[in-house]
Amino acid sequence: MKNKKLRSGGFIIILLLFVFTIPSLFAQTDSDYVVKNVRLLDEPNDDGSGLQIQWEPLPKEKRIISYRIYRGVCPDSLFFIGEIPVNAKTGVNSKIMSYYDKNYNEFLDLRAPFKLKRENHQPDQKPYYFKALPKDVNIVGPMLSKYNILGIIPKEEFYFKTTKTEIENSKKDNSKEKEVFAGLKINQIILYKKLVPGEKYYYSIIAVDEKRHFHRGSKPALGSPIDNYPEKPANVYGTYVKDTGKLQFEWTPPLAYDDLNYYRIYAISPSMEASFNSWVANRLNTEFKGQNPAIKIYETQTPQPYNAPCYAIMNLDGTNVLNKKGAPVVDLGQTPFDNYRYVVSYTDYENRETFSDPISIPQIYNNALPVLPKFDVFDKLNDKGEYMTLAWGKPVAFVNSASFIDKNKKKLQISYDFTTNKFYKINSIFFEVYDSQGKLVQTINEFYQDRLFKVNFTEPQQDTKELSVKIYFKYNGLIDREYVLTQKLIYDQTILTLRPDKIRINNHPVDEYSVILMKAPKSTELFRVIKRVAGFERDSDDKIAYESSIFKGVNRYDAKNQLFLVDTNIDFIYDTKNKAALSTSIYLSESGKAVEKLKKRIADVQKILISQPDQKPAVDNFISNINKQIEAIQNNEYIKTANSFKNDKDRMKYIAKLREKDKREFTYLFTLSNGKGYLVENKKILNDKNEIQYFIPEPNWFNHDKLATLIASLLFGVLVFVYVNLARRGKDLYIRPIAGIDEIDNAIGRATEMGRPILFCPGLSGIGDVATLAGLSILGRVAKKAAEYDTRIIVPCRDYIVIPIAQEIVREAHYEAGRPDSFDKNNIFFVSDQQFAYVAGVNGVMIREKTATNFYMGMFYAESLIMTETGNSTGAIQIAGTDAVTQIPFFITTCDYTLIGEELYAASAYLARQPLMLGTLKAQDFAKFIIFLFLVTGSILSTAHVTWIIKLFPNK
Repeated sequence: MKNKKLRSGGFIIILLLFVFTIPSLFAQTDSDYVVKNVRLLDEPNDDGSGLQIQWEPLPKEKRIISYRIYRGVCPDSLFFIGEIPVNAKTGVNSKIMSYYDKNYNEFLDLRAPFKLKRENHQPDQKPYYFKALPKDVNIVGPMLSKYNILGIIPKEEFYFKTTKTEIENSKKDNSKEKEVFAGLKINQIILYKKLVPGEKYYYSIIAVDEKRHFHRGSKPALGSPIDNYPEKPANVYGTYVKDTGKLQFEWTPPLAYDDLNYYRIYAISPSMEASFNSWVANRLNTEFKGQNPAIKIYETQTPQPYNAPCYAIMNLDGTNVLNKKGAPVVDLGQTPFDNYRYVVSYTDYENRETFSDPISIPQIYNNALPVLPKFDVFDKLNDKGEYMTLAWGKPVAFVNSASFIDKNKKKLQISYDFTTNKFYKINSIFFEVYDSQGKLVQTINEFYQDRLFKVNFTEPQQDTKELSVKIYFKYNGLIDREYVLTQKLIYDQTILTLRPDKIRINNHPVDEYSVILMKAPKSTELFRVIKRVAGFERDSDDKIAYESSIFKGVNRYDAKNQLFLVDTNIDFIYDTKNKAALSTSIYLSESGKAVEKLKKRIADVQKILISQPDQKPAVDNFISNINKQIEAIQNNEYIKTANSFKNDKDRMKYIAKLREKDKREFTYLFTLSNGKGYLVENKKILNDKNEIQYFIPEPNWFNHDKLATLIASLLFGVLVFVYVNLARRGKDLYIRPIAGIDEIDNAIGRATEMGRPILFCPGLSGIGDVATLAGLSILGRVAKKAAEYDTRIIVPCRDYIVIPIAQEIVREAHYEAGRPDSFDKNNIFFVSDQQFAYVAGVNGVMIREKTATNFYMGMFYAESLIMTETGNSTGAIQIAGTDAVTQIPFFITTCDYTLIGEELYAASAYLARQPLMLGTLKAQDFAKFIIFLFLVTGSILSTAHVTWIIKLFPNK
């Protein structure tokens, strides 16, 4: 016995060792999930605000679902900034993962927590990881100096709800100077950040597995962004239009605009090319003092927000490059023009300059360029005042595809598309199809543009290699045979059908050129690109949104009062007389100090000349602009009016009204380009006084595109009013008998005779579905008749909101029938909100209860056939009604009677005979008759090429 106990004890010990030791051999420690080899790379060609974080992903066996990235300005406080989700099954196929921390991105917003929160599953030792920066100025404030912070402030908050805050600053002479700021609480402002060049930042990565376990973070990696040289200009092209004396250049837009200050173009003669190449190669050497030997022939500043047009057009007079006023500014010398090579450069705000490869340019004549179409700008109709519409040129139509639709290849089906604008209302598009010998095959008049037509050939086209199409229009009631588009259809061996070639106008391919649309506000003559659209487009909308937020730099804070501090000045209006943008303080008490601040800025800038005399041209230009602002502030009538108000609120209402209108006024420019220096630019839009015309969108009270809808609604309302009144006066309004409704009484009577219950299914949709409401109205009629016959009615529901409504309908029906005692609310019950679980439950009720009559009234889906087949197998009479087109065939096949589509809605009026329901139903019938009348009339008239009645109605 003793030996037996020993053996048992030994077995237990061995078993325990197996349980606790063996799994530990295979267990993975938390350190196995720590991300390794985290490194930071500087973003190339940027303004010093970007870093790339790279790391090696963990093996897919670790079942990682995401990598979370954290950043901080010190290694013991890192905050969550982003996350990269991963498929746990497949893992990451790449050996390296990357995250880009660049440009402005979210720093602190309204969703941030109020207190610091430790990240999940992290140890108490350093470094600490927190979910996000908290809404605490004491924590966020000291970090402001480590980033470039942009504050986004709702305009109403900045105009009227800031806290005037004075801060004392110490000057070099130890005196104190008070500075006024606008203070904003943390819930009044959203902060966005950008990294600062040269600043140190720490990054760490946390891996999260499929169990949502946040493993330990990687060792913080240190990085510092660098302000780099701009990227090298690419794809530079140029042309010289000999007969008009225009020198034109075009290049690919740069990826990063943020740090570009100037675009420049240089001309290099053969004698200076070697010295230029040497200068470019040696300019990075700090000891190299050589000057750029190339001739600068063009320079322009890049406008905010940097999306500048990447092209330049210069006028030449012999070898002289002329300025905008026609005066010579650069003389290219005696070197023949053909021998010059040209270079485009980007210059950033630190005066770093990068150059493209030198190019030679071809000479062309003006007839190689397309004719510039007429360009117009007008307020977009039927909107809320947020869009201007830009329109240009006559309509364009073109073939999309062509294919034979018969075996003999005698019928060719062609699809086409067309574009037009406000100024050309197309009546007809004419297509003349020619064979390869130039013989006219057929002329098609597309009087109704359905974008499809057929061409009938007299002979089979088995060997057809090419067809040609001529296109012209009838617009605004007149046929224009002078404006003709041509297009070839060429047989393609790859796709074994005819392929449309380029569409041409006067032998110029339309789709080779794109349209560059640009705009400029009053405050600058520098245009920025809105968009670049295809050459065959004929109009485009430019969104000019209403201002909703004010953007301010944030670098000061008030920890005591929990405020972020921003500059009190705000752009006011552009003074066209002095060519200066005016600004003013949002506080009336500070408005008089604007001139003093500007004079102080002049004094500060003049100090730069002591250490940097080479900056004199830029400083002089800056001082000139400041002096213009000072003169404008002292003489501008708007400033005087604003400062005459007695309180800040009324003053800011006046300022806001002016500035928001002024900021939404733009002028536009239009250019055709093929991307290779073939450019045609329109002149600036001028008003009657020969001044640049600025446009602002205006809101419209009514959308005229909805006029047909308005008339139809009013007409239907009148019909309803008339028929409801006729019904109330006792007029007998005829409604076509509905067999399924007439049979309800017989079906209920059959159930009563058999002593078996009735099943009523109100559909699978919710109470918000019209079909469900129609079904519930029929339920009232069925329940009342069942109560009169003392027959049990069962109502299984899928939607829990439908249950109390159905219970109340059945209860009310029993009361109306005088049988409240027979009502049992347990007969109306919830089955399941899952589609086929509900079907299984209903089928079980049918079989167990042996229902004699089944009603299906409402919205049904794929389950309809399953339910009705089950009901059919039990021998029940089945009546169904639905507006689900896909399920009606199944109901017709398996049910005795079916209410098809709108019969379901008409059933309630048919049963109740209430004046309101009857009148509405008859009004609908009359409205359908009117629609049918328009359909017939439109079809007959369109056969005679009269399409006005079709175009009377909107497309959607």
